[in-house]
Amino acid sequence: MAKMPSKTQQIAPDLNQKDLDFWSKSILNCEDFMKQRHQLWRRLLNAYKLEMEINVDEPRKISRFYPLARQIIASISFNYPRVFLRVEDNAKQYQAEILERVANAGLEIINAKRHIQQASFDALFCCLGWLKYGVNPPGDEDLAPPYTANDSMQNGLFYVQRVNPFNLLVDPLCPPHDLSQARFIIEKMVVPLELLKKDKRYVHTSDIKASPDDTVEDVLKDMEESQYEEGDEKGAFDDAKNLGQMVLLYQVHDRIHKRQITFAKGVKQPIQNIPHPFLAGEAGTTPDPVDPTTQLWNGEFVPSGGYLVEGGFPYYAIKYDLTTDSLYGLPMMAYAEDTQKGINESVGRRNSWLKRLSLIILANKTEQQDNPDVANKMQNGKDAEVIWVNDVNNSFRGMPVDNIPPDQLGIESDFRAYEDQILQTGQLVNSGQRTLTATQSALSASFGQLNREWLQQGPSEAYRVTVHNFLRISSDIRYTPRNFLINVAESDAEPVYEAVTADLLQARFKVDIEPSSMRPLFEEIEKEDALALFNYMIQLPEIPRTEAIKHLLRTFRVPNQEKWIGGSTKAAEQRSAQLENQWIAMRQEDPGVLPEQDHQAHMEIHSQIMQDPMIQQMVQANPMAMQAIQQIMMQHGQAHVQALQAKGTGAPAGGNGTANINRVSPDGSPMGKVAGMVQGVESQVRSNAQKVSQPGAV
Repeated sequence: MAKMPSKTQQIAPDLNQKDLDFWSKSILNCEDFMKQRHQLWRRLLNAYKLEMEINVDEPRKISRFYPLARQIIASISFNYPRVFLRVEDNAKQYQAEILERVANAGLEIINAKRHIQQASFDALFCCLGWLKYGVNPPGDEDLAPPYTANDSMQNGLFYVQRVNPFNLLVDPLCPPHDLSQARFIIEKMVVPLELLKKDKRYVHTSDIKASPDDTVEDVLKDMEESQYEEGDEKGAFDDAKNLGQMVLLYQVHDRIHKRQITFAKGVKQPIQNIPHPFLAGEAGTTPDPVDPTTQLWNGEFVPSGGYLVEGGFPYYAIKYDLTTDSLYGLPMMAYAEDTQKGINESVGRRNSWLKRLSLIILANKTEQQDNPDVANKMQNGKDAEVIWVNDVNNSFRGMPVDNIPPDQLGIESDFRAYEDQILQTGQLVNSGQRTLTATQSALSASFGQLNREWLQQGPSEAYRVTVHNFLRISSDIRYTPRNFLINVAESDAEPVYEAVTADLLQARFKVDIEPSSMRPLFEEIEKEDALALFNYMIQLPEIPRTEAIKHLLRTFRVPNQEKWIGGSTKAAEQRSAQLENQWIAMRQEDPGVLPEQDHQAHMEIHSQIMQDPMIQQMVQANPMAMQAIQQIMMQHGQAHVQALQAKGTGAPAGGNGTANINRVSPDGSPMGKVAGMVQGVESQVRSNAQKVSQPGAV
């Protein structure tokens, strides 16, 4: 078995000159390829911050980018989405529900929403919004570069992180529609020299020196705008930069050759050159000495040729629009740049016009002759002051001025209409002076709806890829989390928590995202729909009343539904179990077990089979039936236990697919004790049978 490098092993075989030349030239070529794009992105981001030039005498800066960006992100990525998973194996359908709980809980634990929202913002101004996937090593001393963000990550758990678009270099030959066809992706990152030298995963660290300030400055300038917003991290970066102790790294993800190579500025050979950490394959395991039921990775690994991450890269790019010749196109905000300039120039021009047309009063000279101080009195007059003049009506009048041309306001209205067609994601409001017809209003509303549905594909697909990578990476024993608990009980039952392990996640699945669940007020709309549906269903005799109530309680996120409707449900289950007891006694046949039954309630009634007076009379009349009843009851009780185990693990009833997991019920007792109920049934049957056959026995 080929052995993969461990996380503390120094593996960085030197590259030959041909490979060194290829990567050094590729880095320079990609940076040249991105220069003009970076200039455009910076101009758009500056305009978002009101750092723009307006060609009028009296400029007034009005940000159209700010409300549009906020509205777009809020309308397409306000909430965490609802994640649904489908498992291909029909025998593991309940496992799909378990995977859904793992996925939905995992998204919140790793704070996926804030990273996807920031990447969605990046995509508006930089064409692509980047997300990076990885696993934060367990412990506090073995971290992932650039080291500064690890406090916000869970130790030993999968993470998603927004990456500044200025720091990603993509193969220029990548087609516009498929990132997975790129040969490589290179990420620039600035790391503290002190922490880099302590990292055992890198070699040639003695040759690494702090990068020149001007080299680091360009990268930090982009990074600190949004990636390091917290005071402590940003302050640490500023201090380290001023001390000249930062190093510029280029982390290369070579998809073709399945390698991860890291170069440090100023060092010729790579400081890391390893097989890509997210290759798929078979990992060797050994039992955990503390818990022999748990398997641990022993460091052995045989690649199978694929990747754990979708597309072969631990990155995903949110992209709103189609492009023609390359992966990068014109950012969406670039289409609205001229409209924002036009609105600002028009408002500035109107402001200049009004300032030039100040109030000027024309007065008759005869008034000045009779009252030389009349002008000063009019300029400085106080409230209710009386100024005596000869002719109030004819001696004074305001200087006539022209009104602002109607077309000036029309231009602004047209600019807003064009802007709405490009970026609006809601129902439009007519802000101009013209009245829209019903048809025009419908067309305008359709623009907003169409834009929203189109733009929502970006974050929706980002969540889908995040969930897919999360489950695939966590299902590999090399990256299985150690402290991630999930409730595996059915929704109507008391919670049962399991530690998420690799075998729990190993299934062929498909991820579906409900995009509408990310919109604002989705839960309120859903509750209103559920109430309307309940009022309709409750009147239909074909719909079980209990199921209709359960659906309504699930919609309102009511926990422990059995406490609300458990009494009537349990009574029905108990009555069903009593009928099964009579069936077994009279016909001496196993009625079978259904997966959806309340197995706990059934087994409780089955253990009291000999307390049924009718069955007691039958056994007294035919004592030989006791042995058959006992055998059938043991078989039936075992079927209940297997069905109960299948509900907790996703394994089919009667199968051997029980996952190797530490299961704990709310009161702390192991679920394995449920099997003891079978012995309780047997004991009760024998004891009660003896009492029936020997009425005088004590």
